Amino acid sequence: THNYAVCLFMSRRYKEAAALFDALLQNDGDNALFMRSAGVCRAYLGDYARAKAIADKLRSLGENDDMSESDIAELYYLCGEYAAHNAIYDKSRFNYDLDEDGYIAPYLYSLKITGETGAIERKYEEIVQKINDDITQAKAPPENEQKRFVKKSRKRLRGVEKLYAAIVNDDFNPQVKIRPYFIENCYLIDCPRHQTAILT
Repeated sequence: THNYAVCLFMSRRYKEAAALFDALLQNDGDNALFMRSAGVCRAYLGDYARAKAIADKLRSLGENDDMSESDIAELYYLCGEYAAHNAIYDKSRFNYDLDEDGYIAPYLYSLKITGETGAIERKYEEIVQKINDDITQAKAPPENEQKRFVKKSRKRLRGVEKLYAAIVNDDFNPQVKIRPYFIENCYLIDCPRHQTAILT
């Protein structure tokens, strides 16, 4: 089952997990959840070509209930496809909050690796300006809440500044750790009572 394969993956038994994910895809080749699981597992095995091919297919299918743009972007990043990773966020209809660590670190690193030195500086300045604007415009009542917001924003600003310096000057390589998702048809993983539902 898919959830059993995820358990194998979590136990670092990647080859066994990959075999099960591949078998699932043979029966349901357009299942986005199965594809992402197989892609993540292949990337962990170092089979980046197959992982990228899966990411390309997921991207062509677009978002659905099982797959978000960020899921696909993270898979590209795991494969070392940095331009494709950033392109998803650049072309998204959503306004991703790139001042959050989960997005900013891999995004800035991808700009550096693809040689977009001007773009990395512009994006950094854009993020810093946004945080400073948030601090300046903070009007959340009561006053103590406003102070907490400003304090949090200033801490975030310092973190962004350190992160930028580490990526640009110290060859810091942000690691994106992702894993296949469990199918949660039931709150009990691989519950025998719900095997039929989980196996679909």
